[in-house]
Amino acid sequence: MPRFPGFCGPTYPAISSLLDSQRCINLYPEVADREQGAGGPSPISLIPTPGLQNLSPDRVIGTGPVRALWAEGKSRAFAVADNTFYEITTGTTVFAPGVGTDGLPASIASNGTQLMIAAQGGTSFIFDLAANTITQITDVDFAGARAVAFLDGYFIALKPNARTFQISALNNGLAWDGLDVATVEGETDQVEMLIQDHKTIWFFGRRAAIAYYDSGNADFPIVPISGGVVQIGVLAPSSVARGHAGVFWLGGDRDRGTGQVWRLQGLQADKVSNAAIEARIQGASGVIDDAIGWCMNYKGHELYVLVFPTAADGLVYDASTNLWHEWRYWDGSAFKAPIARCHAAGYADRPIHIVGSRFTTGAHAGKVYELTDAAFTDGVDAIRRERTAAHIADELKPTFHWAFHLDVDTTATSGASSTLQWSDDGGKTFNAGIAQTVSGERVSWRRLGRAARDRVYRWFSTAAVRWIIRDAYLEIDQGAPVPQEPRGQSNA
Repeated sequence: MPRFPGFCGPTYPAISSLLDSQRCINLYPEVADREQGAGGPSPISLIPTPGLQNLSPDRVIGTGPVRALWAEGKSRAFAVADNTFYEITTGTTVFAPGVGTDGLPASIASNGTQLMIAAQGGTSFIFDLAANTITQITDVDFAGARAVAFLDGYFIALKPNARTFQISALNNGLAWDGLDVATVEGETDQVEMLIQDHKTIWFFGRRAAIAYYDSGNADFPIVPISGGVVQIGVLAPSSVARGHAGVFWLGGDRDRGTGQVWRLQGLQADKVSNAAIEARIQGASGVIDDAIGWCMNYKGHELYVLVFPTAADGLVYDASTNLWHEWRYWDGSAFKAPIARCHAAGYADRPIHIVGSRFTTGAHAGKVYELTDAAFTDGVDAIRRERTAAHIADELKPTFHWAFHLDVDTTATSGASSTLQWSDDGGKTFNAGIAQTVSGERVSWRRLGRAARDRVYRWFSTAAVRWIIRDAYLEIDQGAPVPQEPRGQSNA
């Protein structure tokens, strides 16, 4: 029985569905690493994305949204939700209201004894980790902070709506000197965000990213790196995120076009979005400059998660495979942006991932969840997992489709339902589909009719079980070829 190699693959929604309409929603491609000894029967499979599980005990902090999460050491975790700072490890202890009310992502950094919390509006606080006290920064020389980073004993605060930054006193975020201020060189416009990576501070402007380091100079240590300018600006300031695979952001050149996803490695930037992903981002209905990004290592995959709250989308780049997939929330009738809008790794001495909800009403408001593959729902809501495969066409000649078989590994040995739909107009419209229940390790659909000239299959399920799709097989008339391995590699 011939394999259907175009079934398991990434998200690659081309500018026209007639070119390609692949979707991989709440599933991610697992590519067999033959060089490392992987010997499974399939070169590529689909794995379910993790669900959302309540922490134990449950953590609900205010009404949301959860604007920042921070894991300090192995045992403590903190959050900003709405306008309040919380410690969530020991039972949502409230420390201070007043951390801005704009609902925008907040920024947290640590020097080992203090946390600095900065809201994008400029209000900033210092939390003493030993005394468990929080103090607003009221030093008259403090210019405010849109975002904060830490390097070699200094908190580095990016001044709101400006091109300048300021450094704190050594190991003391409550003391600031009005002379310890510098203008970011190489950027003629407003600086939107900063991040520390590998002892380098990157300042992201609208047209460029500029690298600084600690020179050890006693007068002012944070200075530019020679040649450390990348002529790629940031479109969405909160999309800037650091991971093991580099620093990622949604940006571009404001003079020549934006809406691409970039990665810094060392002092070089490379584009990791492909043409289909860029068309998806640039064609979004709604603003995209409010996109929020974070990085995480999940089951051996280095992921950059990009959430679009207004455009109701969620895209994920997997640096381990150079493929894209989608994380989406299913509200019962349509896909929306993911519930999660911020992330931290580590909680209460456990190496787990926690995420904070973007919701301000309903069952998800103010929730902090564990992100885990042991959960098959998003809290109380079903997860819809969906795969739209590559086209099947034989020079636009009609073919007859006898049967479609899906090999799966699932926690349900029987009873779990999934639906197969198909399109005979190149992925523009789909029929209502046929629902089938799993039997053992295979789900089969038969007598699928004559395809007009170009058929596209779509599979989906909302069953609260684990769906690992090992491979797919297709019985069609002799002489009708199956497609090649799926497209979707990055342009890197």
